[in-house]
Amino acid sequence: MQDEAPYLDAFAEAWVKGRVCLHPTDTLLGLSFNPHSLAGAQNFASIKSRAPDKSPISLIANWDLAVQTWKPLPGPWSQVLQDLWPASLSVIWEASDLCPKAIIAANGTCGLRLPNWSPDKQWMHELLTKLDAPFPSSSVNLSGQAAIGDWATAVQFLKAEGKDDMVFIPDLGENQIRALGEGSGLPLPSTLIRIEAGGGWTMLREGALNRASIQSTWENYAKRS
Repeated sequence: MQDEAPYLDAFAEAWVKGRVCLHPTDTLLGLSFNPHSLAGAQNFASIKSRAPDKSPISLIANWDLAVQTWKPLPGPWSQVLQDLWPASLSVIWEASDLCPKAIIAANGTCGLRLPNWSPDKQWMHELLTKLDAPFPSSSVNLSGQAAIGDWATAVQFLKAEGKDDMVFIPDLGENQIRALGEGSGLPLPSTLIRIEAGGGWTMLREGALNRASIQSTWENYAKRS
């Protein structure tokens, strides 16, 4: 893996030290920061012009990290999510005591997603496994503005901000950048749901994973409870 992604160690080091990192996701391009780093959270808020109390969705490498980051899930949701994930499905539930404060919303919840990485982005799974922590990810843009859909424009945005000391941009190479869909428009965002305390769920945004897939899986396990 090291031969395929020579920038992986540099990415991990920059992230740990509090720099905001540009990266691909299973959906939109993203900006990430180390949620355990005060400098990282401040740099992220500065670049995005984002209110510090607005918490981003975090990507995770495995189910065990979700178990650590959330309180115990209600009803059949442990089985439901292990069946649905990995997928472009972001899920909001109550944060545990181990959840980094930087990714906890004002109401005590946090959002997580276990992505299904395409072959050209498998290095991202390796990165998340290496970091072994929630990986906050937010679209590349100023808060409230349209997301940037291609790598070259995202790089221009970050350099135009004049904050090179705050950011890390991995040198993916021409083939990887082309594979990110430059000029092909924005992909669908992840689907976003909130799990309710009674065991039900609410659709907040329907995106890459449709409602019917979630509902059928939930009903399948709910009947067994």
